[in-house]
Amino acid sequence: MYSLPKNKQYIIMCIFYLISGMMCLIIHYLSTVNHSYNTGLNKYIQECLYSSDSNLTKLLTSSRGSEYYLTSEKYKKLYNKNCLVSIWAFTHIFLYMMIGIYCPNLFFPSLMVGILFEIGEKVFYNCHDVLDVIFNTVGFGIGYQINKLFLNKKSFRTSIFIFGLIMFVILLFMIIKIVQYQNNIQV
Repeated sequence: MYSLPKNKQYIIMCIFYLISGMMCLIIHYLSTVNHSYNTGLNKYIQECLYSSDSNLTKLLTSSRGSEYYLTSEKYKKLYNKNCLVSIWAFTHIFLYMMIGIYCPNLFFPSLMVGILFEIGEKVFYNCHDVLDVIFNTVGFGIGYQINKLFLNKKSFRTSIFIFGLIMFVILLFMIIKIVQYQNNIQV
């Protein structure tokens, strides 16, 4: 397993949180202002990766805040109450996967920060979801396993390659979704 000294892992973790926090604020702002990309952005934010009508899904999503998708009233009809795994959940998994890869010794601090973020989301935006803590844990576990299986002290280049590959897959996924929305926007 490859890991930096713990103090450097804290710095990396803070950078990941700072970037993701800024991106969330930008996405929130862009999803509520009136501009030409608003419809596609709101549909993208509310994209459901896994939906189910089961009672278990309803129970698991019942703790979600009423503003979970951080969207304007015009787009509230797109909200899918049966959505168990949304794009937001995927971003949680991705962020914590990166933290697990590059900060493998910081599970409990990252778990505490994730819980504090959810409390902040509840207090300030009412967009909380208890499932996000579970998604964070799953993402961290995936990242930790990637680190453990593929990285060692001599493989910093491999680490950069894995990060680049993950970013490429995410970018490809986002491009496909943007093209889909441009060709199929319905509100």
